[in-house]
Amino acid sequence: MREHLVNLWKWLALTACLALAPSTSRADVIFSTLGPGDTFQCCVGYTVSGLKSPVGEELLTANEFTSTGNFALTQIDLGFGWVTGTNSFTVTLNADANGQPGTVLETWELDNAQQFGSQTGPETLMSVGNVHLTSANYWIVIGPLNPPDDMWGAWNLDSTGQIGTVAQMTDNGGWNVFSGTTLSAFDVLGKPAGVVPEPATLLLLGSGLVGLLARRCH
Repeated sequence: MREHLVNLWKWLALTACLALAPSTSRADVIFSTLGPGDTFQCCVGYTVSGLKSPVGEELLTANEFTSTGNFALTQIDLGFGWVTGTNSFTVTLNADANGQPGTVLETWELDNAQQFGSQTGPETLMSVGNVHLTSANYWIVIGPLNPPDDMWGAWNLDSTGQIGTVAQMTDNGGWNVFSGTTLSAFDVLGKPAGVVPEPATLLLLGSGLVGLLARRCH
């Protein structure tokens, strides 16, 4: 009987530890234009620039994508490179507003991007904004961090031949939208909504097992 109680202790302790362990659930690819091994075209891309750059104008570039279900956004990967000037850019995730970028849902600062043409891999931006995507269209927008500055970069084109909608804004003059054109290189990852148990639930499960153990031993 004593041995049975010792084994029960071990079983309950192991179960409680497993219940309290951090939950890891896979991230799904919501949308991607990246090739095998996260590849993209090394030396062709859409310009992103500040007013004082060699381009001589402020230029933002956006790509539209479609979410196929309900997801909690986890990260975005971009094939993007710095050309010259200040190496700092702004990336935003935007809702769709009648076929062009609308409300900003999350913002990242992309600093020290790789040299354009080096293709050492995509730049990864982790989501911290608790953004939930539904079955709808969204936009990723890249622009200069401080528009008057001299930054100049390029958003690499995808290498898989995917066609979609790209938009560009010059000197804050409104969006020019181009459909049926080559998309930039990027992917969007997320976890299906509702698959991760709440931490409080796991804690209660562990506490319940400890309570059960206490009742059995007294």
